[in-house]
Amino acid sequence: MIRKILYLIALVVVFIGGIFISAISHFGSPILTIKFINKSEKQIQTADIIHVTGRFGEIQHRITSLVPGEKRQIRIWTPAESSYKLIVTFVDQKQLTGGQGYIEPGYKVTETIEADKISSDVELFGGYGP
Repeated sequence: MIRKILYLIALVVVFIGGIFISAISHFGSPILTIKFINKSEKQIQTADIIHVTGRFGEIQHRITSLVPGEKRQIRIWTPAESSYKLIVTFVDQKQLTGGQGYIEPGYKVTETIEADKISSDVELFGGYGP
């Protein structure tokens, strides 16, 4: 009987420990983090993120006024597989399109914006990849 009680206590401790570790590492977090780096020599007027999700359709997010060399980060609620497109408009009205495309919850994407291109670098949760 005591053995069963100790076993149940051990299970509860392991379960609570798992929850704690998951919370710290954001395992299963429904958040996408996108970091923008303006490596061009021009100011970015707007960066529009068109986020397409199955259930909620198309959701648009916008950041404004990134000066050359500036870094900015946003977080987007992403409960399941989805995608996004990035449209960058410089102050001279020149536009670039790009962006990571396919995303999943927990991804951390760095979008590096240069004068003539957008480069995406993805950090997948747990370090796995296709």
